[in-house]
Amino acid sequence: MHPNQALVLVNHDDATADDVVRLAAFVRQTVLDKFGVELEHEVRFMGASQEVYLKDVL
Repeated sequence: MHPNQALVLVNHDDATADDVVRLAAFVRQTVLDKFGVELEHEVRFMGASQEVYLKDVL
């Protein structure tokens, strides 16, 4: 997570796309469990031939 913007995920090392997607899902679920707020992602995930939705990846 970015130190100045909690809604930004930053890859400082060699995380894979799968790692980032799983982290995003973990953050969304944690916020829902703790605060009852369902976050929506603004980023569009693009697969090899079409858009991929976070809910379909996990």
